[in-house]
Amino acid sequence: MNLKRLSVNPLKKRQQTVALALVICFTISAASNASSVCGNTEPIANLIFKTNGGGVRPDYGLYIAQYLRAIGIELEVKVDDWPIFPFVIPIWDFDLTIASLSNFQGDPDPIRSNFLDSVQINWETPDILKLGFGYNAFQDSPYYNEHKDLIHRGVFEEDISARKIIYNRWQQLVMEKITPILPLFTNHEDRVTWSNLIGFQSLCGLVDSLPYIYYNGLHEGQESTDELRIASSNWREMNPFKISLEPDLQLLDFITEPIISLDNIYLPTRNGVVEDWDRLEDDHYVFKLRENIYWNPSYNIVERNASSDLLDPISTPLMIGLRDEMSNGTNQKITAKDAVFSLLLYSTEYINERADEFLWIKDIKVDNNDPLSFHLYLNDYDPRTEDTEIFIPFWQTLNKPLLPEFYFNSSSLEISNTITGIEYIGINQSITETNSWENYSYSPFGSGKYMLDYSIRSSVTVLQSSPYWFGIGAIDGKDQTLDIDSVVIRVIPDISAELAEFKAGKLDFIRMNYFPDERIEMDSDIRYTIYEDYGEKAIFLLYNTERPFIGAEDNEIWIQKDGKNFTKAVAVRKAMNYAIDRSEMNEVIHDNDYIIFDSPIPNYLEEWYYGDVIKYDYNVKKAAEWLEAAGYVIPYETSYPFVLIAVNVFLLASTLLVFQKRMRKRKK
Repeated sequence: MNLKRLSVNPLKKRQQTVALALVICFTISAASNASSVCGNTEPIANLIFKTNGGGVRPDYGLYIAQYLRAIGIELEVKVDDWPIFPFVIPIWDFDLTIASLSNFQGDPDPIRSNFLDSVQINWETPDILKLGFGYNAFQDSPYYNEHKDLIHRGVFEEDISARKIIYNRWQQLVMEKITPILPLFTNHEDRVTWSNLIGFQSLCGLVDSLPYIYYNGLHEGQESTDELRIASSNWREMNPFKISLEPDLQLLDFITEPIISLDNIYLPTRNGVVEDWDRLEDDHYVFKLRENIYWNPSYNIVERNASSDLLDPISTPLMIGLRDEMSNGTNQKITAKDAVFSLLLYSTEYINERADEFLWIKDIKVDNNDPLSFHLYLNDYDPRTEDTEIFIPFWQTLNKPLLPEFYFNSSSLEISNTITGIEYIGINQSITETNSWENYSYSPFGSGKYMLDYSIRSSVTVLQSSPYWFGIGAIDGKDQTLDIDSVVIRVIPDISAELAEFKAGKLDFIRMNYFPDERIEMDSDIRYTIYEDYGEKAIFLLYNTERPFIGAEDNEIWIQKDGKNFTKAVAVRKAMNYAIDRSEMNEVIHDNDYIIFDSPIPNYLEEWYYGDVIKYDYNVKKAAEWLEAAGYVIPYETSYPFVLIAVNVFLLASTLLVFQKRMRKRKK
C-alpha cells in the first residue's frame, strides 16, 4: 500500500485554530450569558401561598410558584391543617390562597349578603370574609363605591334583562379594575346510565327526574325494572338545619318537598307544593298551596332491616311529635301553617346556623280566611326612599324542605324571635334536644316522592315510593306517577369498586368524573348513555389585597404608562394573572377534565356568566409589561436566555459550516 503524506498549509491551520476558538468562545458566551440572566439574581418579591392539605390545592400552589418565578416573583408554598381554608383561619399571614366555592343557590348574588339592621341595611359576605366578593369587599380599592353601587342595584333589580346588564358590568369591573382574583376552574359532572333507563333529565337532577324515569327492558345484571340502584357515601343525620354533606342532602331530597320548586335555571315554578302566588304590593306576596296534600307516615325505621314487613302505618311504629301527634299518611294535611312554621324555624338563629339567609323577611303569617294561603312581607332596603327595594334572590331561599308543624312544634307559650324580630310561640332553644327532634335525625319523613324504609350503616339505604305523594311533576307541572317503586342506595367507599359494580349491571347510575378513559370507551358503547353537565364548584386563586406588593398602600398609588391607568397593586395582580398557565395546570392536574372560566360568577350559572369579561390567558410578555408598568425591573425572563442561546447556536453552526466547506475544498 502506498501512503501519501499530507502537507499542512499554515494558513489553513490558522483558520482551523480561529474556528475552534470561535466555537469555544460562543459556547462559553452562551453558558455565561444564560447564567448571568437566569441565576444569582434577587427576586422582585417573596410571597407566601398558603392552603390546607389534601386534594390538589398544594399542587396548584407549586405550579403557580413555578409560573411566577418566570417573572421574578418567588412564592413559598405552605400547607396548614385548617379544616376549612381560607374561611376559618387565625392569622392572615399569606399573600395568595385557593378557595373552592359552591352552592351559589342558582343566583349570582355575588354578595351572599346579610341585612344587618332593618332600617339602613348593609351587605357583607360571611363566606369569603376579607377576600370575598361581598358588598363590603374591596374597601381598599378606588372602585369600592362603584362595586357597591352595582351590587346594590343588581340584587334589587327585578327586571331580568336589566339585572344581567348590571351584573355584566360588575363582572368586568372586578376583573379589569380591581383584579382581586384569578378564576381557575369549574368542575363538570359526567353521569352514565344504562341505555334502557329512559326519562332522566340531567339538568333537573335525579330526584325531580324520577317521576319521568322508567326502564325499557332489562340491562345485563339487572333483575327488576321497579328498582333504581345507585351508590353513595354514608349519610349522617337528617336534621334539615345542620346537614351540608351531599349524601345527607340527596337523601332528604328524596323524602321531602321544597316550599317553592325551582326549574333547571333556578327560577321559581308553580309545579310544587306552592301552586300559585300573587304580588299584592311591592313588598307583599301571597302564596297559595295545593289542596289535599298529606304528610307521609311518621315511620320510626331505626329497628328495621331487609327482613322487616312492608311499611304499613298499622303495623310499622310511628314517631310522635311534641304535641303527641303522629301521621299515618291520611290524617295530617299540609296547610299554610306548615310553610309559615318552616320559614320561622329557618330564620331563627338558635335553630338554624344559616338563619342570615332569611334576613330579607320582614313578616310572615297565615291568611285569616284561607288555611292554604300565607302572606310574606319583604324588608325595604331603604324605607326613606319612595321606591321599595326588595332582595330579589329571596326565591332561592324558599327552595328549602317543607317541615311538618304538627311534629316539630310544641304547646309551649314561650315567645321566640326570628333573626329579624318576628315573634312566635312553641319553639325554644332546648327544643332541638327533645326525643322528637332527635328521632327525626335518623327517621326523617316529609311529603316527598319516597319514604325511608330501612338503613344499615356502611351497607345500604332503601327507599320506597310513597302512595301519598301528590303526583305533580316538578319539570312540567303535569300529573305523574312513580314507575320506580324503590331506590336502593349502596355504600361503596371505593370508586373503582363502584365502577366495577356498575359495569357488572349491579348499579343503574354512576358519576364518571374520575374515569376519563372509561368514559371515552362508554361513549361509543350503545349499552350506555352519557350526560355531560357543569358541576357546581368554582375554584379561585385569591389575593390578600391587604399585603404589601400585591396590595396595601400600593392599592392607592396610580400608574400611567403605555395607556395603562391603574393602581400599582392592580398592575402587579394583573401581571401575576397573565403569568399563570391555567391550561397546563388543567392538563397536568386534572387531565383536562375541568373547565377554565374567567369571571367571579362561575360559568355553570350560564344565565348570568359574562363571556366577554376580560380574560387573563397565559402570556408572559404581557405579565412582564404590567410589572414594568408598575415600576419593577424583571431580573430574568424565561424567554430571554433561550433566545440568547439560540443566537449563539446559530453563530456556532455558521462557523462549523464555513469550516466544513473549506475542508471539502482542501480535500479536492
